[in-house]
Amino acid sequence: MLIHIEVANGKKDRYTILSYTLLEDLRDYYKQWKPEKYIIEGLYGKQYSGQSVG
Repeated sequence: MLIHIEVANGKKDRYTILSYTLLEDLRDYYKQWKPEKYIIEGLYGKQYSGQSVG
């Protein structure tokens, strides 16, 4: 139940805890939107910035 974040702030990889509530939300999101490369994609399958997601 960990999330691996590659190249986070300070250009370091990090791990954070994944809650069961967020896991269920991510499953629902994935079923509905079917992202191809990133969990949350912008227009044309491009990566969303951290500011846009937050």
